[in-house]
Amino acid sequence: LLGDLLCSYAKVLADWDALLWCHLLLRGQATSCMPSLLAVALVCLPYALRLRQCWVDWLASGHWRHLVNGAKYAASFPAFYLAHQFATGTLTNRGWWVFWLSLNWVLSLAWDLAMDWALLRDRRGLRPKLGFPIFAYYGATLLNASLRAAWVLR
Repeated sequence: LLGDLLCSYAKVLADWDALLWCHLLLRGQATSCMPSLLAVALVCLPYALRLRQCWVDWLASGHWRHLVNGAKYAASFPAFYLAHQFATGTLTNRGWWVFWLSLNWVLSLAWDLAMDWALLRDRRGLRPKLGFPIFAYYGATLLNASLRAAWVLR
């Protein structure tokens, strides 16, 4: 549960790096406040916690879904590191960054639809018992896919 919560606040954790490094330690004297590797580590920490949890769950249950969920979190690490390289101007191959972002997008979207939202269960693509009108589910699916794609294409 803590890992899930922290994943939602990963960007906030990275912003702590900027606050501590650029504003408190350097007291605004830095000409450029580029994200440091500390920021990458802070962003990766919640994902590492979730990856470990998926591994432990897989060892305990042997169910494949924990490995797929773990792959989703593992695909985040290269994407975050390459995003850091992009931000600092040291990225030499943007294709790898797009690859890892796209892989994470596909895994995250598939996980949302199949596991978190329990969709894709019948021919309509929806679960048997619905709490909202059908159009809300399709709309949320399109919105989720679009926002995740926008993150990849930024």
